[in-house]
Amino acid sequence: MAYRSYVIVCPESAVKKVQSVPVQGGWGEPRRSANGLCGWGVWESTMTSATIPELQGIPEVTLLRQDLGEGDNIPSRLPLSQDTTNWMRDVGWIDPPHPWEVDNPLVLIKSLLQFGDRTKEGQLVRAVAVPWFEIMEIIRRDPSAVYQISPRKWEEIIAGAYERAGFDEVILTPSSSDKGRDIVATKRGVGSIRIFDQVKAYRPGHVVTAEEVRAMLGVITGAQNVSKGVITTTSTFAPRLTEDEYIQPYLPYRLELKGRDELLPWLDDLSSDKR
Repeated sequence: MAYRSYVIVCPESAVKKVQSVPVQGGWGEPRRSANGLCGWGVWESTMTSATIPELQGIPEVTLLRQDLGEGDNIPSRLPLSQDTTNWMRDVGWIDPPHPWEVDNPLVLIKSLLQFGDRTKEGQLVRAVAVPWFEIMEIIRRDPSAVYQISPRKWEEIIAGAYERAGFDEVILTPSSSDKGRDIVATKRGVGSIRIFDQVKAYRPGHVVTAEEVRAMLGVITGAQNVSKGVITTTSTFAPRLTEDEYIQPYLPYRLELKGRDELLPWLDDLSSDKR
């Protein structure tokens, strides 16, 4: 099976033309970059038969396609212009510290989440969007795809997971100045709980160290009004880390370590739940 995604980029003057083209669920507001361009990422599965021809008929639109197939059926590179590349970096769809992701179709999707208001801590997550489930299906079919997703997209994935898990309030913090937490998830009422989650999107062999875990302990201690700190990683934790004298006393009720082996079943369960 192949998954196909498109990036649609245009100047501000053409936004209304693009939004008049049919796609399932509508376009929503574009992501705007510092170089004055607007754009969207769209799965082919959300398009109608008229979407591509109509977009191609708008002179100001740049339309990029990328296929994600099975095995070796992954094209080596997108034909990106420099302006479009800069736009993708500005909006977080290419992560400059990880150049291998320029070749990765999973960075070209539209937002995984539907957002609500902004708070002093970040952006409220209102719901997960269709592409969140699409990525879960890709990971289910090919678990190695977890290493083809940018760190910021992983933060969105985990924020969406907390929303799916029934938390009353989920906040995705800014990509910079996040004060050591990427997601703030809160359940209210009897048994209320407030979680800080820090996401470590690491490749195989890059383990989460004891120093990084101790840093999270510092964050939840300094914040005070938080129940628990969680470190979520696509990799694993350093050997014997759980035996560290400064870490072990906090496990598992004040501090939770969620490695790849715990993460993937958790996501699979949440994405399979039809609630």
